[in-house]
Amino acid sequence: MSDDPGSSPGQALTERARVAYETANALLGGGVSWEEQSEVYRDAWRAAIAAIVPPADDALHSEREAAAAEARRALKESVKLQSHYARILNDYDGGKRMTFGSADEWIARLRAIAAPQEARDE
Repeated sequence: MSDDPGSSPGQALTERARVAYETANALLGGGVSWEEQSEVYRDAWRAAIAAIVPPADDALHSEREAAAAEARRALKESVKLQSHYARILNDYDGGKRMTFGSADEWIARLRAIAAPQEARDE
């Protein structure tokens, strides 16, 4: 992302969206389903927009906190479901699909994948 003072918020958003897109695509190699990939895209767009557009007031901030908590709960359940199906399919066909014990483990994997991508983009 450019630190150029002439850089517009739109350019910054586009750069963040590009990184989010590439990160989500990298996750496909880790057994991420289409639905989870869509959630990653959606959450990445929301995070990029939130980073550029500051909260207008406390009510909006509270709404964002509530939405973040809801997204966290949804991620927790999604990770449980993905891991459950990965174990079932691994048992069925002897595959080596990744499973995660918690949303935190999944996020750590996401960060591990994103770090080399971000370094390459710099």
